[in-house]
Amino acid sequence: MADIPNTTPVASMRNIGPSSTRMLADIDVHTAGDVRVLGIPLVLHILRSKGIMVSMNLAYALHAGLLGIHWLELDQDTKNPLRDACSDTDWPLFFCRLLFCCAEALPTHKTSSGSSTPPGAIAVVGHTFHPNENTEGRLFAGVNITNRRDWGVQDDESGQGFGGGVDINRTLPLLGQRWLAGGRVDVWSMKINWRNDSLGITADSRILVFQPTARVIYRLRTPQLSGVRIIDVTASRN
Repeated sequence: MADIPNTTPVASMRNIGPSSTRMLADIDVHTAGDVRVLGIPLVLHILRSKGIMVSMNLAYALHAGLLGIHWLELDQDTKNPLRDACSDTDWPLFFCRLLFCCAEALPTHKTSSGSSTPPGAIAVVGHTFHPNENTEGRLFAGVNITNRRDWGVQDDESGQGFGGGVDINRTLPLLGQRWLAGGRVDVWSMKINWRNDSLGITADSRILVFQPTARVIYRLRTPQLSGVRIIDVTASRN
């Protein structure tokens, strides 16, 4: 049993028929490498977010196809964690749909952003809207990846999850247009893998993170070749 090359077309993978090939092509998944880059749970998540009903059979077919074997050759020890990983996307999928349905009802434009801290990184896409001239808001959804190492209770903690939230900011006219105050609420469904050396335990936990944040923002303007680049300097309180 050997992994198939990344350049292998999806249509040539074992277990993947014409209908599945077309379905995956609709979300720009054309090769084994595309499946590996996204990961099977996220592939299912994207398909479901487009209203396509897919079962765990597709996850098993893709996983076995990447190994070059028939999906019936997968044992239960392989199927169980794959099923758990794919089911983790169910509630974030509903949450993301809710955010973007709300966004469709507002005059918005799409944005993308990312942030990085020592424990991990967050990448999101969203819709920015302006209810009035002094207020701006953003609905966002994305992925949260964390690697806390031994900074927490356990000897090693790492994981990932899906989620999103909303932030609202309002300019402070008394201080000038560059000053804003507002808040942000994040909700993340996380799967954390952890290890406790003293107890000899390795396991995982599923947690729901609800994080409200109050913020004061000062906007710096720096010159660039065309137009103005805006940098937000933010002070936050969770």
